[in-house]
Amino acid sequence: MRWISKFIIILFLVTGLFAEEEEEEEYNRKFEIGARMGSGYHPKDKFENDLGTYRSLNNTFTPSFTNLSPFRKTTNTEFFARVRWSDRWKGGVLFGNTGFENFRLEEIDQALAYSKLNFRMDTDFLLLTVYYEWKFNKYFIDFGGGMGVNNTGIKTNGYIISARNSIYEQEGTLVGNGLAYRLESSLSRSITENILLQVGVSGSVVTAPYFSGSLNGESGSFYIRADGTVAGLNQAEFTSSLASTNFASRRLDMVYGYGQIFVGTVYRFGF
Repeated sequence: MRWISKFIIILFLVTGLFAEEEEEEEYNRKFEIGARMGSGYHPKDKFENDLGTYRSLNNTFTPSFTNLSPFRKTTNTEFFARVRWSDRWKGGVLFGNTGFENFRLEEIDQALAYSKLNFRMDTDFLLLTVYYEWKFNKYFIDFGGGMGVNNTGIKTNGYIISARNSIYEQEGTLVGNGLAYRLESSLSRSITENILLQVGVSGSVVTAPYFSGSLNGESGSFYIRADGTVAGLNQAEFTSSLASTNFASRRLDMVYGYGQIFVGTVYRFGF
């Protein structure tokens, strides 16, 4: 992935230095629609650190060890529509999905109880975008970004084996909503009069203040306890925990960022 990033940067520089900028003219292809796919990287963040403190027991005096597998790689599918209001400026909407590689959480405590949870997480987003464009012969360089909303879903399944070898199935579906932000730059080249190929890089930040849904067939969520550990609790367990000395203080929140490289096609047209 690093060599692709370097290639794109060099291509941008070479295009800017050696291509002659054409004179500005009224551009009759006022609209753009396109699709693209991307691959990215998600660094470790607070959301991952919080999940890494998972404890299945409320008893703080029972030591436990938790291991969370990393989920670094992301894949993106995106569709966009834009309208041009000047030779340089254009804006529109961007709809897409970010998928994470599946990850796993395991915990074992001193009482020899073992927990294993498998997670699948993805985010749908809708952004309002604006871009500034430079034109060099058959090349176009866009720089811009957007802001909008997201819907992040987490599906989990697994089991807990108690010290008495009893097995408890675990299953849940949680959803969080929040804001999404994007900055990006792309290089496009005309293939025909109306079709362009595009390659670019972007950086995104996605937030969700809390998750809600179901755990094991009942209303529940992941909560951050007063001692900083995380637990998956249904509504009855949450109500019970309020009476304990280690009550759940708030639902798990999320802020994550990722960078990506993308390729796609653009169709330009006008009336």
